[in-house]
Amino acid sequence: MKHAVKIFLVLAVIFILYQVYAGFDTPYVTETVYLTEEDIAIQCEGIVYREESIINAEKTDHVKYYYENGSKVKKGDVVALLYESAKDIANLEKIASIEEEIKLLERCQASADSESAHFDALSRRLRDMQLNYISLVENNKLSPAIELQSEILEMMNKRDIITGKNIDFKKRINELKKEKEKLNNSISQNRKVFSEKSGYFVNTTDGTENVFSLSAAESLTTGKLKKALDKFSKPAENSDEKTNNNAIGKIITKPEWFFAALVPGVYPYEYNEGQQVLLDFFTEGNKNMVSAQIVSMIFNHKEERSLIIFSSNDMNPKVSILRKTQARIISGTKTGISVPKTAVRTRDGHEGVYVRSGNSFRFKKIVPISRNEDYVLCDIIEFDMMLDKGTSGTGEILDFGTTLGIIVQSDSWYSYGEERLGKGREKAREYLDNNPEVMERLISQIKDNDGEYIQKYDDVVIKGKNLEYVQ
Repeated sequence: MKHAVKIFLVLAVIFILYQVYAGFDTPYVTETVYLTEEDIAIQCEGIVYREESIINAEKTDHVKYYYENGSKVKKGDVVALLYESAKDIANLEKIASIEEEIKLLERCQASADSESAHFDALSRRLRDMQLNYISLVENNKLSPAIELQSEILEMMNKRDIITGKNIDFKKRINELKKEKEKLNNSISQNRKVFSEKSGYFVNTTDGTENVFSLSAAESLTTGKLKKALDKFSKPAENSDEKTNNNAIGKIITKPEWFFAALVPGVYPYEYNEGQQVLLDFFTEGNKNMVSAQIVSMIFNHKEERSLIIFSSNDMNPKVSILRKTQARIISGTKTGISVPKTAVRTRDGHEGVYVRSGNSFRFKKIVPISRNEDYVLCDIIEFDMMLDKGTSGTGEILDFGTTLGIIVQSDSWYSYGEERLGKGREKAREYLDNNPEVMERLISQIKDNDGEYIQKYDDVVIKGKNLEYVQ
């Protein structure tokens, strides 16, 4: 009897230890999947074509520009000032800095009385700004930190005025004004440069202004654009403008500009003339989106690529200096279920994921739409929900059946088992409308398969052991 009790106690301890181990051991790691939206986009390379007029001036290396790139100017506007030395330019920058400081001090002096009744609130705000500044610097966000510096300085000056530490800034303001006057007197006589045309100002030239005009884009072929892209690294072959040492900038004389792009592996039915798209030039690591319209398309069957010309009137500083460039053509968005790549596995020849269902797991199939380095965007299969809402028509049922592989599409023919539904989507829809018994069978089969596919909010296994044994 004692021996039996000992055995029971040993088994009980083993069981308890196993439960503790099972509690701490996590053989499966899951992640909830959600709907996400993704751009329908294609990468391409092309050239920007514009109407441009060179701004010439007497040769000088010391130019002070009035406008930033892409700014609208009128004929006769002063667009730049020419100076004799680099020191003149440096002194102009000092003057601009002094003027900013004078404005700041005058603002502080003027607001001292109104702020004195709110000293506590001002102190709290100053403390919050200082903490925000420290956080920006620690996170290497230097641009917003620099902008915050002047605001902090203004707040500190206001506080000093209120507390009596610095009641009057007039002395400092007068000193700055004298320094400004002295610098102004030291600057040599400038020469003004006027715009001879109205348009958008750009302070650079690339030597191809007379080559890539709007009229040149109208006669493009895929071969001509490919040659232009290849030669662009040698602008001297294209134009003599690069040798024009008197060019200090240019005017884009027409608001409309073209982007001519070579798009590999694209067939004409994927885009249409007149279609509105977004062009993302993604310059300097930031998105640079402009709206555009497709004005012409030429497909080269031999080289399997298209020449697409886009027209746009959008203008900004980054667009104004574009010439040869990469771009993404965004024709729309697609919505799907975003699944981590680490969760995707293959079972019985089907791609899918293992999904937690209570205390167990089951394999669900996926229908990939697109992939990137980390995630697979999967189609949403929710046929039952559509039937319940009564929103599914024959076309949607046909599309569901095709997505699930129940209906096979080959050379534009749609087939369901041994039955050929028709050539083209419209004919296949007509067949299903005229054959309700086939439609009923198709709906039943789709519903049987629908539950086998991943749904939003499923918990998918991204790490696990012995998944091949999971049912």
